[in-house]
Formats: sequence, C-alpha cells, structure tokens
Amino acid sequence: MKITMFALLAASAVLVATPAATETYRRQPGVAVEHYVFNLEVGDADGIASHEIKGETIVSVRFSTAGTDRVVLDLSSRAPDGTGMTVAKVSDRGGSDLRFVHQDNRLTILLDHPSRAGEARDLIVRYAGQAGDGLRFGTTRGGDRGIFSWNWPTHMRDWAPTVDHVSSKVTSEFVVTAPEAYSVVANGLLDSEIALGDGRKVTHWRQGVPITPWLNAVAIARFQMFDGGTHRGVPLQIWAPLGTKVDVDNGFLVARRTIDFFGDLVGPYPYEKLGQVMAPFDGSSTEHASVIFYGDAGTRDGGQPIRSRGNGVGLAGAGLLAHEIAHQWFGDSVTENSWGDVWLSEGFATYFADLYAENFEGRDAFTASLRSERTGALAAERRERIPVITTADEASGPHLTRVQYAKGGWMLHMLRQQVTTPVFFKAIKAYYGRYHGGHVTTPDLRRAMEEASGQDLGWFFNQWLTRVDSPKLRMTWRYDAGARAIRLSAAQSQDGEAYRLPIEIGIAAAPRGALRIEKIEMTGKTQQFSIPADRAPVDVVLDPNVNLLADMTLERSSAR
Repeated sequence: MKITMFALLAASAVLVATPAATETYRRQPGVAVEHYVFNLEVGDADGIASHEIKGETIVSVRFSTAGTDRVVLDLSSRAPDGTGMTVAKVSDRGGSDLRFVHQDNRLTILLDHPSRAGEARDLIVRYAGQAGDGLRFGTTRGGDRGIFSWNWPTHMRDWAPTVDHVSSKVTSEFVVTAPEAYSVVANGLLDSEIALGDGRKVTHWRQGVPITPWLNAVAIARFQMFDGGTHRGVPLQIWAPLGTKVDVDNGFLVARRTIDFFGDLVGPYPYEKLGQVMAPFDGSSTEHASVIFYGDAGTRDGGQPIRSRGNGVGLAGAGLLAHEIAHQWFGDSVTENSWGDVWLSEGFATYFADLYAENFEGRDAFTASLRSERTGALAAERRERIPVITTADEASGPHLTRVQYAKGGWMLHMLRQQVTTPVFFKAIKAYYGRYHGGHVTTPDLRRAMEEASGQDLGWFFNQWLTRVDSPKLRMTWRYDAGARAIRLSAAQSQDGEAYRLPIEIGIAAAPRGALRIEKIEMTGKTQQFSIPADRAPVDVVLDPNVNLLADMTLERSSAR
C-alpha cells in the first residue's frame, strides 16, 4: 500500500491493450543493469543529526548491442534548497576515470570505448549530498535518531544512482557504515556486521532476487529485533526502534498465516526473509521486498508530526499486514511493466487481504470489507473521474488513487464469480507461475483467465477497467399473483452504453427464512425480468452475497 494506471479495446476478441503512456521516461535500448552495490555512510555528530550522506554505488551493466558509448542513470542534481547529490568521480572496475555529465537529475556516464554485444562492465559512482525525500531523517517514538528510506515511486534517485523505473528489476546489496550504536536492516539476508574500532560499524545485506528500484529499502536506528524463527524455510523478523511497543505475537501470527495461505493459493513465498519494520516517518506503509515498512508515530527532522496508521502502536491490524505481505507476491515478484498498470499491484493486494479475512475471520468479515471497499470505489470514481487503467507519466510515477485499490480489488472479486472460484484460483496460480520474478501487463492477466476458463473475457476487462463510471442500477419489484411470479424492472442510468451485469436476487419466502438465490443477467439500459414464485415473498434482496460493484437500489413497486 502506498497512499500517495489504459486501454482502448477493439473487438472483444482482442486482448486489453495498453495505450501509450506519457513516455517522458527515457529508456536505454541495449543497456541492462544486472546488479547494484549501494555503499552508504551516515554519521552522527554529538547526537546532532546530519543529513549529509556519502555514497559509492557499483552499477553492473550488460550491453546487448555493440556500439553503446554511454550509460544514463537517475540521480538527483543539486537543488536551490541544498538537497541533491554532487558526483565526485565515476570510474570503471579497473580504476580508470570516466567522463560524466550530471544535470536535470540524470547522470550520463561516457564510456572510454564503445560496448561489445554481450559485454558486462562495472561502473563506480562516488557522490555525496543531502537527499530531498527518498532518505528521511528524524526522531523515533523512543526519542532516538533514525534514518529510513522512502523510495516510492521514483525517489531512489534522491540518494542513489539507479535506473529508477518500475520496468527495471535488479539484485542488490547494501553496505552501510553508521555509528556503532545503530542497527541496520535492509532487503535480503544479513551477510556481516563488522566493528571498525572507531565507533563505527559496517553492515552488509545481500538481496539475491531481482527487484524494481523503489523496493530497495534501508533503515538505520537503535532497533530492537524480534526473531520469529523460520516458517516454510522463511526467516521471520520484526524490527522496531527502541521505545516502540510491538504486538510481536500478532505480527508473527499473520506472517505465518500468509506464508501458508498465499503460498498454497499462489506459490511459495518469493524472498529470502519476511521482515517487518516500524518506520516512523510516514503515515503509510510500503511493501519493500522482504522488508516491509509500517508507518508509526514519529517526527521527521523539521518538526513535522507524522500520522499513524493501524493501531498506532507497533504493527498495524491484520488487514494491513495481510495487504502488505500479499504485495510480496503481487507488485514485488509479479510487477507491472509500466505505472499505468499499477492496479495489478494494488488491486491484487487489496483483494488478497480480503481473501485472508474470508479464510481466517469468516464470511461476515469478508463481505464487510467488500462493502466498505465498494463504497470507497464508487466515491473515488466520482471524485477522481479516472478508470482503473489509465495513462501515467512514466517519469514521475503512477496516478494512484483509491480507484486502483478498491475498484481494482472488486474487479478481481467479480472476475472470480464470472469464471467460478476453482477456475479463478487455477488461473491465478498459472499467472503467478508464469510471471513471478518478472513483469506483467493487464493483457497477461486476461490471457491467463481466458486460458483457464475457456471464456472470451474482453467485454469483462473492458467494462470494469477502462470505464470511469460503474453501473448505476435502479430496480423495482412487485408480485404478480395471477402469473405467480415476481416482476422486476431494471434501469441503468450511468453515462454510456449498458453494462453486462450478472445480478443475484435473494427471495425470502418467510420471515427470517433462508434466501432463495436467483440469477439474472442484464444487458440493456432498461430490462424486465420475471422470476417464478408460488406466493408473494416477504422480501426481495438485491445482491445478497455482495458480488456486484454498482450504485444500486431495489424497492418494492406500488403498482399492482
């Protein structure tokens, strides 16, 4: 979750197409980064926080074509407010200095000789400065200093040179030099901690699974670390600044449950550990691969108070934990190829948190969450006036709203009804199995669902992902004693053509009796339906199982 994405369809037989995004991000054909080593040094002078960092990043690149004479990385330039990085030197692995140009937040490295096809090179960038936003300094709940990364969506460039775009996935290492009293946690597994004997310590973490840049994370503070052992081979850890009260039992319980539940439903947990970190300098939470940050109360330097999410103490509630852990599969491992498809991350995490509730808290908790998200989705549509899939400025990140979360999750819920539950989860497992560790687009999801179900789902993806207004459905009913039938009149009043709507009608024959469920399908803007009934029902209920995203009402007609 981050509190801070395209398709015009032709005939329904054609896969959902992604229209061209606002391609302001300049990609580099023939150049692929394969690995980063982020060497970072932070200090602490007499307890007074300094925001200056020193960095050396080793960028391992491979050239797929011959003749490339430069490599371009994202790195913030110096700004009028003093933030940004100054590059002191760029060299190759052999120690030879390379010429470079650093301006407009782009670092262009001029190679000393053009590339050969298939060649790999290491480029070393030495720099220093003060991060504008991506590396945040402040005071923890316990009153100590802390430093936490916040790279979403394109702030890795604020403090380290990278190809800072969601389409790049790279393994990485953090080698952090910090005061010895601090602990450091980052992605992957801890390699070493070495005291230098001068009051400083070097901590080395390795991330062996490729991830997109913003998912790299580092936290530096006086931490208490809780070890939850391993579950299905996955080490479990909780890191909290000293003075933070933590519901450790709940944190590890949800971690174990999600590893089991999502692991069986989707595929094995994809990273080296499941770390959960109390990060005090933002009110949101974020799903960094293997090291999730949860917002906690604290203060960023400058005195800004930070909102708290969840219960405000330690880890948040199970729903938020399940959402962020679900992202390890969807968003982190299976990653949208461009920002316009961010719903493939946020819609999935939203719905899989609902599935967690359905499995562990019961049907009532599941439907309560769906109702709340339906209300939120409809309100967000009215406010934002955008569809789930839309164009995005690829240089600055997604247009991310509750539409992508709540309506995206609801689309998956309705898709589950359309193809049936067994087929839906068969397709999800196949989709994850095919694309884990890589990138996806909406057509990839549609293809997996169509292969599993045998259905043409073009109409479904079109109406729920590319339209701004969800259905506005008004229905009335009356009992026709002569025909021994319930007569239903239905009208869709949203702009544009009619939605194709599978609608469930619950019929109560007696007070407090079980509902008889009848299914109808509406395909026009106005339509009449007749449902056989031997006697007048006590009540008629629209969408009793909470399976339809619509602004809807059903009233008893006064007509006889």
